[in-house]
Amino acid sequence: MRVAFPIPETKPLPEIDLGLIPALEELGLTQIAGDDRFVIDYRGGEDDAWWTLNEYVWKKDLLQHYKVTRNGLIGSDYASNFHRHLRMDAFHQSQFIMR
Repeated sequence: MRVAFPIPETKPLPEIDLGLIPALEELGLTQIAGDDRFVIDYRGGEDDAWWTLNEYVWKKDLLQHYKVTRNGLIGSDYASNFHRHLRMDAFHQSQFIMR
């Protein structure tokens, strides 16, 4: 496995007046209410990805039971659920392994 590339240097963006971001109501949409049936509350982003990793591997120590529970499909702790973070590029697999 190769080491993850360093984070690239950012370049300044051109001066563009972006205006205000419209509210959902201004676009004719409504806010989606949460659903109590959801077992996993996925927020997304890099912070949530690292939080999920920390909870699953170290705080709850669920990695040791993964092979037994991976196909159980009951509750939020049956699988690692890292696929959603990897799919959305919240972190790269090499960062995950290096951690």
